[in-house]
Amino acid sequence: MTRWMIGNARVQVVWEDVPAPRLILLAETARSGWVEICELGGAALVDARLFPTQFPLPDELPTWTVEQPDEHTLRLVADWGGRELTRTVKVDPEEPRVHVAARLVLRGDELVEWFQDVWTFLASGPLDYAWAPNLRPGDDMVIGDHVFRAPAVILLKGGRWAALLPDLDALAALKRARQTCLELDVKDRVNPVFGYGLKQYEPIHHTYYRHAPSMLSTPPAGPITFAYEIMVGAEAERPEVLRTVTAYQWRRYAPSYLEKALPQTLPFRDYADYTYTTVQQVGECVEFEIEGEKVSGFKALEHGGYFRTPQPIVWNQAWFNGLRSAYGMWHFGRRLGRRRWQEWARRVRAWTLKAPQIHGLFPAIYAYEAGEWWGSPPRLNGGRHRVHTSSAAWTATWLLWWDRDLQRDRAAVEYARRLGDFLVEAQLPSGAIPAWFDLPADGEGRPEPVETLKESAETGGAALFLGELALHTGEAAYQEALSRACDFLLAEVIPQMKYWDFETFWSCSWKPLDMTDPHTGILPHNNYSAYWAAHALLRAYELTQDERYLRGSLEALDILNLYQQIWNPPWLDLYTFGGFGVMNTDGEWNDSRQAVFAPLYLEAYRVTGEEEYFQRGVAALRAAFALMAVPENKEVSPHTWGAYPVGLSPENFAHSGENGTHGRSDFGWGAGGALAAAAWVENRYGGVYVDLKRGRAFGIDGCRVTQVEREGEEWRVEVAEQLGHPRQVTIVTDDGRRLPISLRAKASTSVTISPQGNS
Repeated sequence: MTRWMIGNARVQVVWEDVPAPRLILLAETARSGWVEICELGGAALVDARLFPTQFPLPDELPTWTVEQPDEHTLRLVADWGGRELTRTVKVDPEEPRVHVAARLVLRGDELVEWFQDVWTFLASGPLDYAWAPNLRPGDDMVIGDHVFRAPAVILLKGGRWAALLPDLDALAALKRARQTCLELDVKDRVNPVFGYGLKQYEPIHHTYYRHAPSMLSTPPAGPITFAYEIMVGAEAERPEVLRTVTAYQWRRYAPSYLEKALPQTLPFRDYADYTYTTVQQVGECVEFEIEGEKVSGFKALEHGGYFRTPQPIVWNQAWFNGLRSAYGMWHFGRRLGRRRWQEWARRVRAWTLKAPQIHGLFPAIYAYEAGEWWGSPPRLNGGRHRVHTSSAAWTATWLLWWDRDLQRDRAAVEYARRLGDFLVEAQLPSGAIPAWFDLPADGEGRPEPVETLKESAETGGAALFLGELALHTGEAAYQEALSRACDFLLAEVIPQMKYWDFETFWSCSWKPLDMTDPHTGILPHNNYSAYWAAHALLRAYELTQDERYLRGSLEALDILNLYQQIWNPPWLDLYTFGGFGVMNTDGEWNDSRQAVFAPLYLEAYRVTGEEEYFQRGVAALRAAFALMAVPENKEVSPHTWGAYPVGLSPENFAHSGENGTHGRSDFGWGAGGALAAAAWVENRYGGVYVDLKRGRAFGIDGCRVTQVEREGEEWRVEVAEQLGHPRQVTIVTDDGRRLPISLRAKASTSVTISPQGNS
């Protein structure tokens, strides 16, 4: 028997060849010593399918030769029917992490169907928890690298866990010569398997990915290779595993991107100038009268009747929210002295407040030529007399943010309070708040909860609003309802990753409500409701200081992290770093929700002091402008320049599973939403944020903080302008001061901050 071992204090790698060759990863436990976590053994060590067969593959397993170049590395080499097969296994000196590089030298002009490593997870039985970037419900389906935004497969059982992460540097070096796939399969298995390797696939309706035996690749000259990392542990719970994986991904890949402002190419104010000028020129800003008052809205794009609403309409829906877009327009109008923008935005808010309330609920859609109010889009399980709770809550949340950040409006706060009062009364014994309510057609009687998603992650949208309302008013009833809603999220949503909302089932990725993927064992989910949960729980923690809420918020935030793009795939013609995907059954990159998520990350930093969160938030905010059709973005996003009106944006990129854009969905789910996020951030965190208490500072609006140094009672902050645009930005400090400074193009500016101000 031959046995080799390398490792550190937290992970061991063992090679043994009796009774059969196998590579084993072990993790240490405090009570039981070393525990086997996973193995790659037997036929799995030579898992390749090659054609043609004039050089037949041997029936017997090859004999492996083991070399140890240094104390942290094993190299396994085998002759496989005249082909050289190599695996280089390297243990991190300190972390419970192993890097594996696989290499196969072919014999002649062979075609490759696949070449992969598939490991066996050695904790048997149903998993306690699993993660994969995409579901694969069919037997011929795979987890293709089109969804490799922050790619990982994660398995957890009884404290034992493993996570496989493709080496993105090695993948980028392949230059798309071959596609790659992740593997996770629990179907009809005592022990789950997971893996990674080379395998061709094609998208199916932009939601799944399929491999067929006929999909062969012709390798270029030289060996074929792939590489990945495996992280393991033996005594961990779900939140710790998620935090370990996502924090490592960010540490490994983000730093080189964080040195640049890209994909931001202009100051936020200049994006605003392009966008608000164009949106009025193309006729998407519309005026109409309600009850004799002139009001405004952003006209919905018709989409051939996709949403089954009357036309034309304006709306305040969870995606397409005119009030949110108007918040950005009012802010930048004030900043740039564009009173017309401010007046237009004011009229959008006036239209919002015209929506009739029935027990506090109000419709999201107004058909302004017909003079009809509609509750919610029929395509999204709504209807004329059905209100989507989260859409109403999202609109009311922006009313509160407008009141706090832009312009006080007592009527708007009272409007929001009426919705809050209804939600407090309608909350179920479980703490859940139903996703939809049917309104009485005659306006009499009480709204009735709809059974569909009655107790679901949709609760988070209402909970976020209740949290903001509690902060705004100080009233205990709203805080108590928030706590009950968050208790429901902690018990019924977060542990099962049951992020079910309107988008999970009724968007372009339709699926039945009872779906579970038999191969991964994972439920379908959508990250919009993960955002709602994370933000609501963070607010609950701030109001109560209950650590359960903070832990739940950060776990939901880690789910968002697994959708955030931590690199630039060379096969996509877009600077993708910082953007977001959507759900585990869809193909989008750089979806417009990144503008929704960005403020949450900055808030998470403010509460926790974890720098990673602020970095992620700034990256998400900048990514919100990557798809904007402006000349400065020609290199960042070559597909959008010339394809859309100047200053406007498509909804996302590569939605179909292929390189390219696929159209605009709404002003607010694009450029309007991006500028709303930038406005929100400027109001709270400025263009540079200085955290005096923690001794940190962050550049936000196209600048970078290169130094933070304390000199006695004063702080000196060095700010480097990165966009080539001289301008004024505002420093916001953690104690609430706003300090305007002037930046020179591509130069550094030194600022001294004292207890009295700056100099």
